[in-house]
Amino acid sequence: MGVYSSKLKSVDELKEGDKVAIPVETSNNSRALYILEAAGVIKIKKDAGDFITVDDIEENPKNLEFIELPADQVSRALEDVDIALINSDMAMEAGLIPTEDSIFLEDPENERSKNFINVIAVKEENKDNEDIKNFIENYYLTDQTKKIIEEEYKGSVIPIFKTR
Repeated sequence: MGVYSSKLKSVDELKEGDKVAIPVETSNNSRALYILEAAGVIKIKKDAGDFITVDDIEENPKNLEFIELPADQVSRALEDVDIALINSDMAMEAGLIPTEDSIFLEDPENERSKNFINVIAVKEENKDNEDIKNFIENYYLTDQTKKIIEEEYKGSVIPIFKTR
């Protein structure tokens, strides 16, 4: 997820009362707010937990106005707000490239971001399945797969897995 703006070059340029579009869905809402905290824009209550809302904002020094929209509509609001927090898949649909067009990009190494990383999951009874292990180790976690992701998505999807 990234922060986008057609008006600002940096989140540091936000002014008193600026409008911020964020996804309304619980996980995306939380993610957007934690990204804004990582960017130094707001501060979240210390023990707020993983799934938060605007009610969990402890400090909003610029009195930003939060506009909550369905995730698939946030990019459409970009011209009507000062910043918008847009999921990568929605950004791609809007013709945006997160690694190039965002003014602040979620850090996948941030502890909060780890809640939102795509993973391969299997049922407990399949955890030792040799075919699944083979797929993960010899096809998924490879330099070739990383290269395909980078070439195909051109910065819109960031492979963060460690290759073997």
